[in-house]
Amino acid sequence: MGVMAKPGDALLDAGVRVGVHRSGRVSSLRVTEVDVTPVGVKGPLLVDREAARQALLDYEAARNPRATVVVDQERQALVLPEQAASARVEPAVVFNYSLRFTYGDGTTSVSRQKMLAVGVSTGTVRQVFPVPAGGDGT
Repeated sequence: MGVMAKPGDALLDAGVRVGVHRSGRVSSLRVTEVDVTPVGVKGPLLVDREAARQALLDYEAARNPRATVVVDQERQALVLPEQAASARVEPAVVFNYSLRFTYGDGTTSVSRQKMLAVGVSTGTVRQVFPVPAGGDGT
């Protein structure tokens, strides 16, 4: 796997992931081994954190115009594609966030947490690990 990264960038989804059922039993185990190889590509940093945050807001405004975006975590990281045996990965500003909806009667609902990555050299926006529509996320 080739990555463009700088020292200190987090590598998300690398390591061991243990799924635990609500009964307390282990339901899944995933071990990810990562071998990082520099690709020697250096590009300009076109997207700073402010531009990445605006890209997130624009992305959700187009899909959920009545929602307020609530960012829980924001960091620069490398996000590995799910189920990929090998990948070339661009560093991204990664947001963990939820959507808040307020209705006319004053009630509020909040979405499940979402994750979105904005590439720092291309500005590419992609939803990461989306919860399947109608799925329970397990």
